[in-house]
Amino acid sequence: MTAAKPLARYSAVEGTLASGFATADLHHAVGHDRLAGKAEHDRLAVCTAAFSTGTVQMHHTFRRILATMLIAWGVGYAQAQNPLIITAPVSGQTIDGTLSFSGTAAVNSITRRGTIRGQTNTGLECRGITTLNLTFSRGEGTMACGQLSTRFVFSLTSRQPPAGTGTGILSDGRKVVLRIGR
Repeated sequence: MTAAKPLARYSAVEGTLASGFATADLHHAVGHDRLAGKAEHDRLAVCTAAFSTGTVQMHHTFRRILATMLIAWGVGYAQAQNPLIITAPVSGQTIDGTLSFSGTAAVNSITRRGTIRGQTNTGLECRGITTLNLTFSRGEGTMACGQLSTRFVFSLTSRQPPAGTGTGILSDGRKVVLRIGR
């Protein structure tokens, strides 16, 4: 046993060992090593770009798979931008032919709920909501055009492209016939 003091490994002054193994030649000048910092920055940028590209590709692949599954299930969609939304033109008129409507319905294929927007032949803006049961190809909804409102039911004869017919009653008692699709 010696009475020598142990090396100051963790609290060495100026980062050198107490035994004197480090020399002044091994130390950098004061400040950051710019080349090492640039190399690290470039490596991180490449990794980030690769991750980001991979995430975007994975997202697009997921959307393509989901769209294929929806078509296979017979859900179908008319908008390429969002495979979860089923859109179709909608038109209708009263039996006496005095009032007509044209617009578009958009239904989310997951929640089975959607909206209808359009206008009458007299220029009134129409808005409504609808629900769709894809299992039975039936739906219902309500719509208001100015002071007039209607409740309606419909059935689809085709899911892709969406097509079908329906009926409703206006708040003033007139019967309405609906057409979905072209």
